[in-house]
Amino acid sequence: ILDEPTNHLDIFSREALEESLVQFPGTILLISHDRYLLDRVCRQMLVFDQCKIRRIEGLEGYRDRQPDLEAGPDWEKASSDEEKLLLETRISRVLSQLSLIKPDAPDYQALDQEYRELIRRKNELTNRG
Repeated sequence: ILDEPTNHLDIFSREALEESLVQFPGTILLISHDRYLLDRVCRQMLVFDQCKIRRIEGLEGYRDRQPDLEAGPDWEKASSDEEKLLLETRISRVLSQLSLIKPDAPDYQALDQEYRELIRRKNELTNRG
């Protein structure tokens, strides 16, 4: 049973976890908002939606039911909770990239600025809600 297992992992740890899960021969109960992980690891999914549980064959089956997932995030239409999740995912990605480079590296300042902007946006959402 895994509840949001990729939260706060760097890229190398995420890849190792994904590979381990793909190779695992048993059943995995995985709760996640990480669509990449779900797509890579899950063949069947139980989706909890509007007080109903639906069994869906893979993430493609879910995408077929939810065509807007292919388009990517729409910041203007996303609910506050959805935007927070998207921001947290982007924050995790930036932090993992920052952890791999030194502060004097050329990309460091841009990543640091992106991190600060993401944190600012997350704080705005938190204070609004």
